Amino acid sequence: ELINVIKEVEDDPAYSKYGDFYTAVETGKDLKSTIKRYTDNGVEKKTLASQITNHFKPIYKEMSREDQLALRGYLLNAYEVLGYKRSEKIKEINGWTK
Repeated sequence: ELINVIKEVEDDPAYSKYGDFYTAVETGKDLKSTIKRYTDNGVEKKTLASQITNHFKPIYKEMSREDQLALRGYLLNAYEVLGYKRSEKIKEINGWTK
């Protein structure tokens, strides 16, 4: 179910530029190396963090609680690799559904 929801937004124009990043975030695979590739090519970490919010927040809001919990772990891992504190970002993510 999670993959189906994510596939629906792949036609978003930002997806083509950040598709590899979104895939790394939602799977947890090659996350550090993918982030490094983007930052080595001039994309700032704060821009990638914004992309997480912009891309995943609407998806997250439509998910079941169970799927939200699964995705939240991946999002927190990505934010952490980008240099953010998990404790701060968990509050932000929890606020997405309010």
